[in-house]
Amino acid sequence: MARDKHRRTFDGVKEFLTTIGAGTSISGNFTGGDNCLVLGKVIGDFQSAGSLVITSAASWQGNVEAENVMVAGELVGDVTARKQVEILATARITGRIRCPRIAIAHGAVHQGEVLSGLASHQVTRFEDRREPR
Repeated sequence: MARDKHRRTFDGVKEFLTTIGAGTSISGNFTGGDNCLVLGKVIGDFQSAGSLVITSAASWQGNVEAENVMVAGELVGDVTARKQVEILATARITGRIRCPRIAIAHGAVHQGEVLSGLASHQVTRFEDRREPR
């Protein structure tokens, strides 16, 4: 089956084996291989073979590295994604972003630079019509 060009990267993520709940504050460095959903506040670095989602009410202070990264909340730190970064309209990011592909919703705020290893660096901008996670 051909990949639908309009399908978003995180539509294929079926489960999050790691969840940091709303109202939870955690400090420390994290490593793992699973998808991680953040609803609370985290201070520390993150490295995973899975995907990371920082929801609209969540915040993260530290560097993150994952397969895919979606930010709807606040992130202060550098982001490295092996596949894609998706920045939703409610996102506020301060830091350097490294990834082969990036999609940025109108209204999102990013202070820092975007670095891509692709010869034809392209930023996709989109109007976010979905409810934030």
